[in-house]
Amino acid sequence: NANPNTFRALNKSIIEAAAYASDPANRIEIAAAISDRAFLNQPVEVVEAVLTGKFEDGNGNTLDIPDRIDFDPYPWQSFANWISSQLVRWDLQGDDLAPKIIPEKGYDTVGTEVFLTDLARELATELGQTAPTEIYRQETLKFDTFDPADPAAYIQKQIDEYGV
Repeated sequence: NANPNTFRALNKSIIEAAAYASDPANRIEIAAAISDRAFLNQPVEVVEAVLTGKFEDGNGNTLDIPDRIDFDPYPWQSFANWISSQLVRWDLQGDDLAPKIIPEKGYDTVGTEVFLTDLARELATELGQTAPTEIYRQETLKFDTFDPADPAAYIQKQIDEYGV
């Protein structure tokens, strides 16, 4: 709140950069820019492989998985709920003296306070981008999907399948 213009400008830059990085046509340029010692200090070929999804799998195969990585410029409330579900599942909400904020306030409230989806939509519009009008979606994860409407059931399912 102390520097609202700076906050808006910084977030606008992040949204613009994420949108740029989300376009696969820009990935080789980005790899060249960030592989340098000042940033990742990795061979450009390695960073290109990660960003483009074109890589050797170590078994003699060349894979082309263009959606291996993405840079979604929109902060989905459903993803905030998933992150919160993991904090609850692993009891990482704070030390023993801190209240258990997520169950107390609710997943949606915490997500709204942290992800600022409405502001992101406003800033994206100022940049000429079309942001989604919805704030929730099924989140597709590596091993399953997350339904933001029932985080408690998701946590229990994970515990049942994978243990604590």
